[in-house]
Amino acid sequence: MPNRNHFGIRNSDSGFRATSVTVCRALALCLLLVSMSMPAEAARELVGDRAKELTPRRLLRRATVLLEAGENERGVKMLQTIIQQHPTAHTRFETYLVLGRHLLKEQEHEEAIEVLRNMNRLKKVDEEFKGEDKDMYLEGLYLTGVCHFHMRNYSSAFSTLRQITTRHPNTVWANQAYYYIGLSHFAQSHWSKAIKALSLVGTFIDPESPEVQFVEAGRRFYIKLEDLDLPILHRQDKEIVVKLTSDSGDQETVTCVPLAGKSAIFLGSIATQLDERQPNDKVLQIIGGDKLSATYFDDNTMDGDKNVAREKEVHVVSSAAVTFTLATYEGKTTSAFMGQPAYVKLRDADLDITRHRDSARIKIITRYKAEELGDVEPSADEDEEASDIADYLSKGDEIKFVTRDELIVDLTETTNHSGVFVGNVMIERLGDADKGDVSDRVLSCQLGDDLIATYLDERHIRGDVPEEISAMSRVYGEIDTSPTISQNVVGDAFIKAKKDLVESEAYLELARIFKSMGLREGAEGKAEAGLERVEYTLTAAELEGSPLKQQAFRLKWDLYLAQDDLVRAMATCKIFNELYPDSPLVDQALMGIGKVFMERGEDEEAIRVFGQVLALPNAFSRPEAQFRIAEILETRAIALAAESQEPPEKESAIQAYKLCARRYPESPYAGRSLGKVIDHHIESKEYVIADDLLEQVFLDYQDEPFLDSMLLKWVLVSYRMGNLQKAHDKCQELVIEHPGSEYAKKAQVILEKIESRLGKKPSSAESEGA
Repeated sequence: MPNRNHFGIRNSDSGFRATSVTVCRALALCLLLVSMSMPAEAARELVGDRAKELTPRRLLRRATVLLEAGENERGVKMLQTIIQQHPTAHTRFETYLVLGRHLLKEQEHEEAIEVLRNMNRLKKVDEEFKGEDKDMYLEGLYLTGVCHFHMRNYSSAFSTLRQITTRHPNTVWANQAYYYIGLSHFAQSHWSKAIKALSLVGTFIDPESPEVQFVEAGRRFYIKLEDLDLPILHRQDKEIVVKLTSDSGDQETVTCVPLAGKSAIFLGSIATQLDERQPNDKVLQIIGGDKLSATYFDDNTMDGDKNVAREKEVHVVSSAAVTFTLATYEGKTTSAFMGQPAYVKLRDADLDITRHRDSARIKIITRYKAEELGDVEPSADEDEEASDIADYLSKGDEIKFVTRDELIVDLTETTNHSGVFVGNVMIERLGDADKGDVSDRVLSCQLGDDLIATYLDERHIRGDVPEEISAMSRVYGEIDTSPTISQNVVGDAFIKAKKDLVESEAYLELARIFKSMGLREGAEGKAEAGLERVEYTLTAAELEGSPLKQQAFRLKWDLYLAQDDLVRAMATCKIFNELYPDSPLVDQALMGIGKVFMERGEDEEAIRVFGQVLALPNAFSRPEAQFRIAEILETRAIALAAESQEPPEKESAIQAYKLCARRYPESPYAGRSLGKVIDHHIESKEYVIADDLLEQVFLDYQDEPFLDSMLLKWVLVSYRMGNLQKAHDKCQELVIEHPGSEYAKKAQVILEKIESRLGKKPSSAESEGA
């Protein structure tokens, strides 16, 4: 039957979107115009809001450059400064993302999760997400799910990533989320679920994204067709093909295949390569600046027309990257030395436009930090920015730099159609003069100068608006191979604190090991040694406002817990909560204390502590706290029933489990709570209610590890309701979908009995599957 179709194209480069950088002069001019067109009070308020963002944004740019240059410690410290000193600035959310990405890259997954949890504050009740806020929130969820995956905490990974795929399916982050959902199932040997999730990767094209009209050169090129006629044509063994043509002359055809589970969607892909055209070789050859045309002939339209060409055009672009490298032009470096060349590499396929080795130009400067205001170079637009608003916005606490020397460096393409350009420039020590000679062919510098390479990327995957990219290195001195005698003395308070905290963390782990072995005296001794090392960080005036203080508090109460000293642990937690009321570490500390009370059997104290977690406004552990309260109530009911020889009264516990599932539906504890409620209804022989709840569990929690046990419960419920066919289907699903489950053998026995009652013969495939 005729049907409207959808034709889309996407590129496989689905990396993180860059954050736009605000130009101070443009912002000042914009605010000046705004102030002229609105009441003075409103204009001043807007100026204040914008000005409040300038300093953290500048710091964020500097921190990002430092991280890209490999200066991780300085970059992280600057990001933490933004978070602490600008707690109300909207820029803090971008800062959380940058810090979260860095921690994930460094495989510090627990720390990354703690940082990224702050992205939840972007989410507002009854308010639709739009623009950059939505993108930042979804990226935060995605990175959190990836961290859980790497920690092998698959249940938390599923609950986090499913928030993206179910609530925001029409986003590029849904494609990314399906990939890690699939990997999580694969890691647990859930083969069919892994295949289903991985088959959905890359199947969405956001029509509103500016990236949809661009193709990253050298990346795989994907095509998506959507038409209800396609399944019929496919069943008739007709190939679904798309013709691709590049402006440079290459022509290829791509055969599309149906997407599993979505028969009306067909996908196709082809590799792209920077090279001369070679038609019909199954690789699409392109050059810089190419335009691609994809054509599909619709055989049956709504109007009854035949072979109507559906065409989509995209532009080939390349997102440039600049790095300082070693002399081999391989490997990144952040160091430069006087008397030696500095090597730089540019990757930009847009410049590969001829059959020969092309060339590129890049600007490299040396700069130093201005010590006095008089060293700062005057602005060319100083007179134009004389207004109060512009003058106010042009100032700030940003570190001022002075350019010492600059040079335009010619780069040459490494090979034909590589899109990689390399070159070098000699670094020489400057004499007594502050400025270098810009007319010579060397870069003059002094010890400690920054070496900055900048390049203007005219066209990239984010659009055709020019974007400046840069790389930084630092001049550390001359290479001296003569032997020397040196002694390293650490006098910096920040470094000493980090050293003490590392040692304290080690003592904490030793204390926990001794405690687990029942060696109480040894545990107390190791914990005491750790407590001695955190005191410096907690008392040093130089570290006031440093995030290391929060880490020291966390170690202190953990060390008290290792000593089973709950009184001092609670006191430390109380002080910390007063000093840092918005910190996510408070609820973690309380949860640890509550669990110790649970282990001791001090139920009332445990419930009181978990209640404190529920009362915290920004606590991320509230779902677990509610679940633990329900567990305590259930355990208490069972214990009382054992004493009285009567059935347990679990009503209060069941209500607590229901409250957990209702208030925190997206947490890993929601599904577990529903499981407890289902067990209660089965025990009470309320099978209809149990059946409805099981339906809800499999709808809302598709990836949880307890689904095999839920399927067995469903078999029991269906059997007792007299629905043998449904009991058979659920039992068969358990055997096939979860062959490694501890319930699989039991399910196979039940399956044979159900088939016997239904008059069926067990198939060999089912037997083999068991």
